[in-house]
Amino acid sequence: LNAANIFVTCIDSTTTPGITVTSITGNTTEAGGTATFNMVLDSEPTDNVSITLTSSDTGEGTVLPGTVVFTNTNWATPQIVTVTGVDDILEYGNQGYTIITAAASSVDGNYSGMDAENVTITNEDNDSIGIDVSAVSGNTDESGTTATFTVKLKSLPTDTVTIPISSSDTNEGTIDVGATLTFTTGNWSTAQTITITGQDDIVIDGDQPYFITLGSSTSSDSAYNACLLYTSPSPRD
Repeated sequence: LNAANIFVTCIDSTTTPGITVTSITGNTTEAGGTATFNMVLDSEPTDNVSITLTSSDTGEGTVLPGTVVFTNTNWATPQIVTVTGVDDILEYGNQGYTIITAAASSVDGNYSGMDAENVTITNEDNDSIGIDVSAVSGNTDESGTTATFTVKLKSLPTDTVTIPISSSDTNEGTIDVGATLTFTTGNWSTAQTITITGQDDIVIDGDQPYFITLGSSTSSDSAYNACLLYTSPSPRD
């Protein structure tokens, strides 16, 4: 007698080959803040799988590691990729960029040339437009004592910035600089020191307040054109 054949189906438990890229944890910042995402294979490869990672704009962010490698032993373990923000010292708002995942390199035909999803990220700007003016160090007097304060820009301008400066009463106090302060793309972050010297007005009029005035800035950089109108805290002579 010939018994009937029995048909059996073997269900394949092997996952379809693929590369999973998780969402990034957040944004990077120009202060050096980091964000991370994970990469992992969906199935065991027959040979090593290498994926190169690059930043579309290294002036905004860098990526480590530069290459992730999956083997037949670590393929199921998510590998952490760290993206670090870069300070560009320009004030032009938050900037988007991309971590580019190159096509995979492997002798495993299932993974060779497979291109994982790129990761989009934003680098949060920490620069601001403005002019930093310190407090005056003290008062002057008619014997010729001096007081000082400093001035600098808060961010890199795209062109030269000039700021008019003057004493409201040169009979009470004078400054040691010309009629303007000049900041360039090279010295914008270097504080310029202004020295105020008290003057003897030969008049018995008691302590007299006066002002060192910084006028509105001028520049072809629209962000720094007409940026500031500032009067220093009043020294007394």
